[in-house]
Amino acid sequence: MRGIFNLAIDPRGYLAEGTNPFAKIKERRIAARPPEYVPAQDFDKVYKAYRDLWWKTFLTLAYTSGGRRDELLNLTWKDVDFDSQNVSFEPKQATDLLLKWEPKDHESRVIPIPPETVQLLANLQVESDEGNPYVFIKTKRLKHILRRRTQGTWQPDYELVNNWYRPKVWG
Repeated sequence: MRGIFNLAIDPRGYLAEGTNPFAKIKERRIAARPPEYVPAQDFDKVYKAYRDLWWKTFLTLAYTSGGRRDELLNLTWKDVDFDSQNVSFEPKQATDLLLKWEPKDHESRVIPIPPETVQLLANLQVESDEGNPYVFIKTKRLKHILRRRTQGTWQPDYELVNNWYRPKVWG
């Protein structure tokens, strides 16, 4: 739009100079360098450092799907298609057991994942509590969040996991 208005002002004189409503809009910023990716050997070192199935699954799914932290934390078992070997990152409406959530870019996406990641998810599902819809939010934490939501003390911008560095914070 900015370019169209500039064409109408400068060469043709259709609009008076200084009347372009888009003149102060800055040009789109272009990344100075391409994003950095973790080489497989570096990921393997981190993966081997964890013995906990939860962490191994979380890290592997993040690495193989490119999912953001909030996308992974809001992932439900319904979002995992074991047969088609993919995960769906899509908005959630609030229910008795679900929290309202929307992806950062406001768009749903379906990501294929390798068989090894599917197997880790299947193993984690076996260990998960029945009735908990979330893949990476433990039942104890989910109950706490839902209780606070009922009391009106839970805000949508609160962190689902509030301390990444304390061991067994979700158990």
